[in-house]
Amino acid sequence: MYIDSNLVSINTKSSLGAQCNVFIFFSIGLIFSNFVVLTYFQNPRMKTMNDIVLELKEITTSQVLPIRHKVMWPNKPLTYVQLPNDETAKHYGLFANNELASIISLFRKNNEVQFRKFATLLEFQGMGYGTTLLHEIISILQKEGVNILWCNARVEKSKFYERFHLKSTHKKFMKGGIEYVIMKKTL
Repeated sequence: MYIDSNLVSINTKSSLGAQCNVFIFFSIGLIFSNFVVLTYFQNPRMKTMNDIVLELKEITTSQVLPIRHKVMWPNKPLTYVQLPNDETAKHYGLFANNELASIISLFRKNNEVQFRKFATLLEFQGMGYGTTLLHEIISILQKEGVNILWCNARVEKSKFYERFHLKSTHKKFMKGGIEYVIMKKTL
């Protein structure tokens, strides 16, 4: 057993007899109020959370567009959620039992990454999937040596991003009748 201030890892066998590691992350107010149990099997990007298998995958533009459209701007044409540099971005999806639940698109310039069009389908909201996805993305970017992570956050959603230590800047703008603020985090 490995113990660290925020993590306990136990090498055990699953109910099916497969060798696995169980990681218990003790929250510091970021994930949930107490703790989250995540089971890592052979794939480090596959986890179970409350008997739901979660898997983080790099996905295509064609996979993110329908979710962006449905969640963010359903009353606009699909082209409204397309971005000029989507083809060069990295897109990630969090799958819950093989169903795409939450998406995020990353746009890298030098040692800075902007995340855009972060969305979770309505039927999966409130289950921690968006939180899990953003934590995983931050972890990946830290390992890649990215210095700055930033986004254009809807002002009414800025409290959510503060939980990940993104700080509001003084730069605000309007788009489609919605107020946005630029938020940044040093990794």
